[in-house]
Amino acid sequence: AILTVNSTGTLQVAGTISNAGILDAPLGTIEFNGGTQTISGNVFKDRSVKNLIVSSAGSGLSLTNTAGDTLKISGTLSFGTATADLTTNGNLTLLSTINNTANVDVLQPGNTISGDVTVERYIATGTVHPKSWQLLAISTSGGQTINQAWQEASTIPNSNPHPGYGIRINNNGTGMGGFDATT
Repeated sequence: AILTVNSTGTLQVAGTISNAGILDAPLGTIEFNGGTQTISGNVFKDRSVKNLIVSSAGSGLSLTNTAGDTLKISGTLSFGTATADLTTNGNLTLLSTINNTANVDVLQPGNTISGDVTVERYIATGTVHPKSWQLLAISTSGGQTINQAWQEASTIPNSNPHPGYGIRINNNGTGMGGFDATT
């Protein structure tokens, strides 16, 4: 069997998905709105959905922690409630192509994304150097700091002057930098 979620459709899941067929949502939206839920990337055709809405209560939505079981989002990752949480277990990729780059919608103060997220960025290299590689980094000329470039020059430790936008880098008490998407 094949279930296709088209560009105007939203499949709401309040329980568990098990799939012996094909669940195809490259243009549609999947919303998880039950209690504590877990999803595997391999449930979806090509492990890909366009939009994912996390509205799960309880402990929120968790991606499986099976290595390589990545869920790929090509549109928008958003939260349907102000208290929904997402645990990636390192199995989430925001895709980027010549036509579109996936994004994370505004996070409310109660929303969290825990775990690693792979963020792709498509860069056209042109015809002069079609096999060239590109380095993406912040500018360090003129003494620009990570705080100025990525944390919007926040003057309050561990805060973001524009909640819901930007990122916060912290050390989580480990001495190692970490990504925190709660702000």
